[in-house]
Amino acid sequence: MYMFALRHPTAWYFGCIVSLIALLLPATTLAQSGTDKTITLRASVDLTHNDNFQQSPASAQESEQISSQMLGIKLAIPVSLQRFELDADITNNTHKNFKGFDYIGQNYKAAWQWSVTPQLYGSLFLSRADTLNAIQDSLDPNLRNKNTTTSGGLAVNYGLAGRWQLLGSVFKSNSSNEQALLGTGDSDSTSAAAGFRYMLGSGSTLGYILRYDNGTSHAADANAVDTSSSFTGVNHDFSLAWKLSADSDLEVHLLHLSNRYASVPEFDFSGLGTSVKLSHRFTDKTSVSASWARALASNQTDTSIYTETDTFSLSPSWAITPKTSLNLKYSVAQRRDKGSPTDVSSNRTDTTHNASLGLSWAPRPFATLSANLAWTRQTSSLPDLDYVVKKSTVKALFTF
Repeated sequence: MYMFALRHPTAWYFGCIVSLIALLLPATTLAQSGTDKTITLRASVDLTHNDNFQQSPASAQESEQISSQMLGIKLAIPVSLQRFELDADITNNTHKNFKGFDYIGQNYKAAWQWSVTPQLYGSLFLSRADTLNAIQDSLDPNLRNKNTTTSGGLAVNYGLAGRWQLLGSVFKSNSSNEQALLGTGDSDSTSAAAGFRYMLGSGSTLGYILRYDNGTSHAADANAVDTSSSFTGVNHDFSLAWKLSADSDLEVHLLHLSNRYASVPEFDFSGLGTSVKLSHRFTDKTSVSASWARALASNQTDTSIYTETDTFSLSPSWAITPKTSLNLKYSVAQRRDKGSPTDVSSNRTDTTHNASLGLSWAPRPFATLSANLAWTRQTSSLPDLDYVVKKSTVKALFTF
C-alpha cells in the first residue's frame, strides 16, 4: 500500500483543491448505494492546528500543525451462517515543527463472526492500534511516545431457554510504549471472562460479568526505580440497559476491581467504579446524552498507588439536514491521586474541562467534509501543571 506525506502547506492546499473537484464531479459507479457492501475503500486527509502542542503553561506554549493521510479497506464477507470481517487502515501523521513526533499508524480489526446454531454463536477476533500517548503522561515530553496495543481472543454466547444468555470469552492483550510513562508502562496479560445476560420483555437487559486477568506490568517511578511485577486482577461488572421509553435509554455499570502485584505488593489496590449514561431523542433530528463515570487506574509512583477519576459529560447533536449534522460535547473530569507506597502522598488533584464543536457535511454519498473546534483547560493542585489547549481540525473523508 502506497503512503504519501503532505509536509508542505502548499501540498495541503493542493489536496483540498483535489477534494473539492471530486465533490463537484457527478457520482461515479464506485459510489455504490446501500450499506451491505462486501468491500469498502476509504481515504482521508485532515489538518489540525494545535496552539499548545506540549500542554505547557502559557509562558512556554508552542503551536504545531499536524497533517494526516489515511488509506483503508473494510471487508464483510458472509458465508452461510458465518461472517468474515476486516477493517484495516494505514495512517501517516506528520508534524510541521516537532518532526520527531511523526509516525505511521497501522491499525486493523479482524473477526470471524461464527454461528453453529441460532442459540450458539460468537466471534474469533484480532486487533491492533497505534496511537500517541498524551505528552503529559510521558516521563520525557520532548520525545515521541507511540503506543501499540494488540489483542485477540474468542467470545462465545449461548442462549438458554427463555430470555437467558450465557457469555464467555478468553483473550490476550499486549500494550507496549516507545518511552516510559508516568506511573504505568508496558503490559502483557491473559484474561478470561464469564457471565450472563437476561433480556426483559421491554427490550431492557440485566447482566453480570466476572473477569480474571493474569499478566506482567512493566513500570518505573519518577526516579527510574523499577516497579515491574506480575499481577492478577479480578473484576465484577454488573450492568443494566433500561429502555425507559421509545425515545429514552439508561445504561448503568457497577464495577468492583481488585489488582494484586506479586513483586510490589505496596501497589495493590481495589475499589468501586461506576458509570451512568442517559440518552434521549427529542425529535428525529435532535438528541442529547449525559453521562457520569468513576474510573480507577493503577499509578505506580512514589507518592501514589492509583488514581480515581470522576467524569461528567454532556453531548447534544442535531441532524440539520440528511447531509449535515452538528455535534457539541462538554466534559469535566477530576483526577485524584490515591494512597502512597511510602505514606507520603502527593494529594494531587487535576481538573480538566473539555469542549468541542463539530460540523459534518456529506455533499455526496461517497464524500464527507467535517470541521471541529476543541478547547481544553487543566488546573492542578501542583505547580506548573496548568495549561490551556485550543485545536481546530478540518477533514475530508472518501468512501467507495
